[in-house]
Amino acid sequence: MSEASDTPEDDPGVALLCSYTLLPNAVHEFVFQESSRAAVNQWIDQLVHLLDTAPKASVLPIVVDTRQSGMLPIAYVIQKLRDVYLNSDHRPSMRLAFLPGNNALMVFVQLLAEIAASNEGRRVEYHQSHTQDEAFAWLLATE
Repeated sequence: MSEASDTPEDDPGVALLCSYTLLPNAVHEFVFQESSRAAVNQWIDQLVHLLDTAPKASVLPIVVDTRQSGMLPIAYVIQKLRDVYLNSDHRPSMRLAFLPGNNALMVFVQLLAEIAASNEGRRVEYHQSHTQDEAFAWLLATE
């Protein structure tokens, strides 16, 4: 697993609960260190920054790794993701691969798909991976 390299949390007094790394293969990796609302807030802040700065025509390959943190607070995640989608019109497409600690994250993936489906102007693809290699293979596959 890669170490965090480029995060918006430059304040040493702020605990890093969700790290972000742009990997050499151009995959954007988010690794949760704990399952909490604060961790979700850090992820959403980083995701919004990424979406706001990426070219609209691009497709962002993103891996979300919750193997260390465990299950995220699902209702809170969905609320925050809905806010992101409702407050944006010009965002790139995303390919999201999830690395869960167990199959419970599949609920999160299904809910994310519902959010994406209700937003016809944006394209979000998702996949639940069992290994990091599987996630990268799916993210980097061309259609």
